[in-house]
Amino acid sequence: MPATEGHGNKGTTMQTLTGLARTMKTKVVKLKPCSKAKIDELFVAWLSFEKTQELISSLVEDAQSGLSLNERSPQAKESGKASPSKQKHFKQALGSPPLSPSKSRTGGQEGRKERRSLSQIPRFYFPNGEKPVSEEVRRETREKISRFFDDHEGRRVGDHANLIALVKDVLGLPSFFTLPLFSKVCASVGGSGDTQEVTEDAFVSYWNDRLACCSGDQQGTAFEILADEQSEGSHGLGGLGRKKVVTQRGLNELVECVVKTHPGLDFLVQTKEFQDRYLETCVHRIFYLVNLADNGMITYKEFRKSELLGTLVYLDAEADINLVRQYFSYEHFYVIYCKFWELDADHDFLIGKDDLLRYGSHALTCKIVDRIFSEAPRKFKCKVPGYMCYEDFVWFILSEEDKTTEASISYWFRCLDLAGNMVLVSHELEHFYQEQAHRIQCLNQEPISFEDILTQLTDMLHPEMPGAFTLKDFKRQPRQASNLFNVLFNLKKFFSFEMKDPRDKRHAGVSDWDKFAMEEYARLAMEEEMEEQYGNADYFIDETELLLEAMDS
Repeated sequence: MPATEGHGNKGTTMQTLTGLARTMKTKVVKLKPCSKAKIDELFVAWLSFEKTQELISSLVEDAQSGLSLNERSPQAKESGKASPSKQKHFKQALGSPPLSPSKSRTGGQEGRKERRSLSQIPRFYFPNGEKPVSEEVRRETREKISRFFDDHEGRRVGDHANLIALVKDVLGLPSFFTLPLFSKVCASVGGSGDTQEVTEDAFVSYWNDRLACCSGDQQGTAFEILADEQSEGSHGLGGLGRKKVVTQRGLNELVECVVKTHPGLDFLVQTKEFQDRYLETCVHRIFYLVNLADNGMITYKEFRKSELLGTLVYLDAEADINLVRQYFSYEHFYVIYCKFWELDADHDFLIGKDDLLRYGSHALTCKIVDRIFSEAPRKFKCKVPGYMCYEDFVWFILSEEDKTTEASISYWFRCLDLAGNMVLVSHELEHFYQEQAHRIQCLNQEPISFEDILTQLTDMLHPEMPGAFTLKDFKRQPRQASNLFNVLFNLKKFFSFEMKDPRDKRHAGVSDWDKFAMEEYARLAMEEEMEEQYGNADYFIDETELLLEAMDS
């Protein structure tokens, strides 16, 4: 629109501006007073610009003539063509997105410059750690590999134990990755059986194809060596195609290498059965803490978030395996296995409902044991209906003895969730507390009323929805969640919590699981020593245990 016409419609423009200002005020009525005042101030300042008034005048004229924003008058189109700066300002004021660089209609120098600048932006997102490696790094790595094979006859290795220097110096990983690496390289060239060996060419080829992209990234390299490709449409991974995940196969090889090479486990060399049980227990513990989705497939994200690689580095430098409490402690395995053996009266490696009721001197209520065997918290891996196998028991004992971990909170929350809607309400909690209150009365104790329990729970967890507790509420306060679980279905731990001296700091900084394993291992060692001396360790009988056993029967 010509400038003279713009001045002629000045009164109309100001009326329009006033109307726009009123509209803006209605749209910011929900803002805080200070925010509203600032927006009004900025809006008035914007309206005072001469270009703004010209733009609004042009829009008003088009609106009066019945044209939409995309249908300008011939005069406006001509003026827009004649003045590219005005056209650009008009688009910016309307908030129009720019054209795609690949479909730019200008075809001029500006479009070419924009395309060149976008092409120069380096890639910065690598979902699986597959960052490209420079040629210099490739050359240095190949030189290290060549020096390693210089020391081996025929430039080949026939035993995974001889790959330690390669794994530690070239890949920067703990020595326990020698067996998984040996298997992966042999598989890449079709090796099998006793003829397996790793040649220099085979390893260089495997490194270029699989490990070069992870150079300098220990987590990515470790994951690549352990991982297998799985269909993304299986086991709840979703989507299509294939995805790399760590399965039980990779972890079995990793822990097998720990069993065979760690000096702290030399005493197990002559007992193959206990080697296998130790390996199995370690693998279950890793999946329990790392694979929170519990689908048997550890993703790259889960692997990076875990402490597995750091624990392996520590284990590689520590001769006393019991000092490595995360995953690999032999004392922890000993406690888990002995507790399972104590409950498995007929030693068929299966535990029934009556067997589990004896756990912890009959500490658990019948209702919670029923829920466990209904497979509410986790589907049993046992093939025999109505029984749990060793893996099922490992998940149970880890959840029972440390109720502050994310996996255990999920385990017990699903037990209490009778409706299966991932929300706990008062009648569900009361259902489990009724049996607990009855057990307390049988011990001549005054039970706490459920109303008081519910009030304390609300004060501790501060649920987002009053009267309804979600898994998120419990995970936000893990210590309080642990106490609540014990109040509802574990009598011995409930009493222990009630009588605990808050000034007792003997186990400060030690997890509930480490504390339990430490005390239980000392008890088992003492019982074994007494049995060797006197032939019978059953000297001390807990009266509480007898009463609880009578109630359960």
